[in-house]
Amino acid sequence: VVSKILGLVLLLVVLMLLMILSGIGFQAYNNYFDFEIGLYLTAFFLEIFPFLLLMTLVSFSVQLLVNHKYVAHIITVIILATTTIGFQVMGLEHVLVRFGGSILPTYSDMNGYSNFMESFFWVKMYWISFTVFILILTISLAPRGTETSFKQRIRGIWINFSPNLRNAALFLFLMTVGSGVFVFYNTNVLNEHLSSKEELNLRASYELQLKHYEEYPQPEMDAVSLELDLYPADRSYQLNGSYELINTTDSTIDTLLIQKTPHNLVKLWFPHQSIIESIDSTNSDFGFYKLLLRQSLHPDETASLKFQQSFNPTGFSSELNPNLVSNGTLIDNFQFPSIGYLEDIEISDPTFRDQLSLAEKKRSAVLSDVTFGQIGKAAGDGEYIDFELIVSTDSNQIAVAPGKLLDTWVSDDRAYFHYSSKQKISNLYAIVSAEYETLTSAIKLTNNSDSIDLEIYYHPGHEFNVGSMMNGMERSLRYFSEHFSAFQFDQLRIVEVPLYHNRAQSLPGLITVAENMGFTLDIRDEETPDLPFYITAHEVSHQWWGDQVNPAKVQGQTLISETLAQYSALSIFRNTFSKDQVDEFLEWNMRQYFKQRPQESVEEMPLHLVESGQDYIYYRKGLIAMNAFQKLVSEEAVNAALAQFITDWNSFSGDKHLDSNRYPISTDLLGYFYAVTPDSLINEVKEIFEEIVIYDNKIEQVGAQELSSNQFEVKLKLSLNKLRVVGIENEQALEFTRPIEISFYQFDESGKKTLIEKIEIKENFKESDYTYTFSQRPDLLVLDPDLTFLDKNISDNKRQIDCE
Repeated sequence: VVSKILGLVLLLVVLMLLMILSGIGFQAYNNYFDFEIGLYLTAFFLEIFPFLLLMTLVSFSVQLLVNHKYVAHIITVIILATTTIGFQVMGLEHVLVRFGGSILPTYSDMNGYSNFMESFFWVKMYWISFTVFILILTISLAPRGTETSFKQRIRGIWINFSPNLRNAALFLFLMTVGSGVFVFYNTNVLNEHLSSKEELNLRASYELQLKHYEEYPQPEMDAVSLELDLYPADRSYQLNGSYELINTTDSTIDTLLIQKTPHNLVKLWFPHQSIIESIDSTNSDFGFYKLLLRQSLHPDETASLKFQQSFNPTGFSSELNPNLVSNGTLIDNFQFPSIGYLEDIEISDPTFRDQLSLAEKKRSAVLSDVTFGQIGKAAGDGEYIDFELIVSTDSNQIAVAPGKLLDTWVSDDRAYFHYSSKQKISNLYAIVSAEYETLTSAIKLTNNSDSIDLEIYYHPGHEFNVGSMMNGMERSLRYFSEHFSAFQFDQLRIVEVPLYHNRAQSLPGLITVAENMGFTLDIRDEETPDLPFYITAHEVSHQWWGDQVNPAKVQGQTLISETLAQYSALSIFRNTFSKDQVDEFLEWNMRQYFKQRPQESVEEMPLHLVESGQDYIYYRKGLIAMNAFQKLVSEEAVNAALAQFITDWNSFSGDKHLDSNRYPISTDLLGYFYAVTPDSLINEVKEIFEEIVIYDNKIEQVGAQELSSNQFEVKLKLSLNKLRVVGIENEQALEFTRPIEISFYQFDESGKKTLIEKIEIKENFKESDYTYTFSQRPDLLVLDPDLTFLDKNISDNKRQIDCE
């Protein structure tokens, strides 16, 4: 038995090595020679190999116990399915009962496996010890000679259980119990373990017990001052903070409602101060506190709230905290105390809400909601604040945050950084700490008196795309400041963060980008769209769309913040790269829109009513919609509309924002769009933004013949179909009215295409047959070459032309 097991183990080792060699070969084939053999060995022999080994041992144990090959196969599958999928469905998600325990933590170039490996090793020790222990027991029950009945094998178990096996079994039993107890102590005693079901129940209880506090009038933050000490190696921090609060309501406030992150290791306390009479901690399990004020806060009055907060992890938990790591810590304002009831804790998934008997929850407030019209992206905590931060970290790291860097110094092997905002900034900020190299530049803009300092903080060795990202910053700032409005800060920073965050985020004067979102993308192929450049342009544009203009938290919010960012980035991209690269990017977004539409869980909304979570609309469809709108009215007209929109609705100086005492909504934006749209195109533009209209256009046939020397006649047949989507998957045919273009191309010997002629079909759309004559031989026909129609199947919009 042992020799058979060793043979299978050796086979697994060979399989792992072959896969590693295949990966190295693939890298070499693609001209990448930094193979990182150690990382290969870790990934295959610490994650894949142990899991396959456990499956092998379980399968062997069942075969020995059952002594019937096919029945044993079935039982093995049932065991594995039950201890993985089945247990998860039943809510048994703990690493001690889920087969194999935890998987290898996500690897980050910036952070390696960080502090996450300790728990992985202990859990794997538990499972391997347990599985080998079971295997030894089954070896003693294995059939020998004619003793095949289970009763006979039970009677002979002690005889077959040799002293060596007994000693091994005892050792493995103690290993299993010891490692299991140690894991449980760390995950359930030193830390809090919640299954998915328990977490949902906690969030449901939060809503059921505290929802009524949502209506309580609360002050807003007007200034934030923080002293933060980061200890990346220990994944801990100490914070002393102060919030300057102002009562912007019409009511007198006698109680402050404070919400901290519910994590039980995050400790929050309020040192003795004059404004607090008493603290009600009844709902501290939710991280919710009621502070009774000594003196009520009347409208327009201010008060200063001081607090201390700390995070000191003990042992290891069953879940990983990606925010506090040894290299690449990222802490944002959502991890600090907030004011009032926090709606974001509520469960949004309608299925779970129904299961927990919670009331129906809309994804976004309706467009006409007056209350939410006065709330922007900071969700009621105070949209704009004065910000000051003194942050310390390990001496070999750089801490980056919004604001101007006033000073930096080193003391007691700690590096200190002092940041302060020159003007009010959005109440969305983050502090990042890591070992960085920097790329710096400066740019002088025509409508800014001082030059803008540009900085990119990146992980050593991740310099691949920083030049492209710096180019994206410079081009974006020039274009946006020239066509929209002046840039509002003296500096703009891009900071690389570990890939756990898997996104880019624009904050006031600061953009965080996950390493896999821009820094390590392979764009060496000239035909590959430069995504680091595009992502940079998109995030820079949020300094305008989301910061200078802060949309109301209602339907259509992301039309202003995200769709306009998509359009702005596309404008930079189009002015920098080839049409083929732009078209490839537009095609990808169009395909993604139609791919994700069937996954809609509630109801697809038109762009001006797009709701939270509908990224396939405000990102994918939004890009095509703005591309179409620009095609109809011109780039100059669109930019003029957006410039006026910013002037009127700027959060600091916009007359319409100040006079209306609310934030802009999508219909405000559309008013500026319609103002630059010719009357003849108003209906077409309204369909783009206010309805769900899609197309099913197709080249049915195309052929060409040579009439004479240098004269070619092309005959083609088109199918142009316009559809309005009503309700769920109900499509109504509409009359095709929008001009559509066709382009004819010729290929040279290298296969590069050259435009012969672009023709616009403006009328008689019901006629499907068209004839054209050219002095050059056409090789390719493209319908809607600029990708301005939301077409269900763009694959049939291109046809090779065969010439007789």
